[in-house]
Order: sequence, then structure tokens, then C-alpha cells
Amino acid sequence: MHLALSKTKLAVQLFEEQYGNTMEISNQLIAFEIFENLRKAELFITMCRGTVRDAWLEQEIRHHRTQ
Repeated sequence: MHLALSKTKLAVQLFEEQYGNTMEISNQLIAFEIFENLRKAELFITMCRGTVRDAWLEQEIRHHRTQ
């Protein structure tokens, strides 16, 4: 359990460093919900910074909004 929390925490920290000043707050809150899913948090951590990770995150946020 501790490992899961640390991966979620790391995903949030990486997210805030890259997107915290540029993304709308409503989308940031959705991203935090996405990172509650350990597999998605791990994927975000593993992906290289750039357009693919940006596109994946945007897709996840859109998907989350339609649920």
C-alpha cells in the first residue's frame, strides 16, 4: 500500500511541475482523480515528458468528463 501511495504522490508531483501553472484548475482536479488509479499513475510517471504524454493526459481527462 505504501508503494501505491508513493507512486500516486510522484505522479501528482510530476504533474504539478509540468502542468500546474498552465492547465485549468478543473482539469487539474480531474488529473488528480486519474492518478488515484495506480496503473495510470505508473504510466504517467513512466512516459517521457512531451507531446505523447500531453495527448494521453488530455485523452484521459476527456474520457473522465464523459463518464
